[in-house]
Amino acid sequence: ATLRTVGRRLPPAPGSGAGSLSPREVEVFDLLISGRGNAEIAAALHLSPHTVRVHVSRVLAAHGAPTRFALVADAAARRAATEPTGDGPTALDALTVRQRAVVEQLLTGASNPEIAAALGISVRTVEKHLGAVMHAWSVNSRSHVVVIASGAVQRSDGASDE
Repeated sequence: ATLRTVGRRLPPAPGSGAGSLSPREVEVFDLLISGRGNAEIAAALHLSPHTVRVHVSRVLAAHGAPTRFALVADAAARRAATEPTGDGPTALDALTVRQRAVVEQLLTGASNPEIAAALGISVRTVEKHLGAVMHAWSVNSRSHVVVIASGAVQRSDGASDE
């Protein structure tokens, strides 16, 4: 009650999910899992960058995610488990074998050092492969790669991203 009088709220309980978020924070969540950055979210929702940072922090806390990337990877994994099946070429088909392996590791939420260790390559090589994938797909963030790749993996596993 004291916090409410000064316009503040307690952070959501870790892992409480979307049920503990305000309608505006749910909008921020939707834009986050589509791979948008803070500046893009601020412009889309007509908010200040500071307000977006506050909302992002609450969304991450509510979903128990340490980073926005982990949130996107988790949402992509959940979507992959529930989407209906479909056919057709995927975005992964245009990648080299090594780029595909890096992206598949990225979908697990692995960091660059973790990907490098899993594939037996250097962190710099992981960065180069991710850079090439981002360039090929015309995106500028790891989150966007996960969003696109999660749809591609779903289709190649028999599920669609529509």
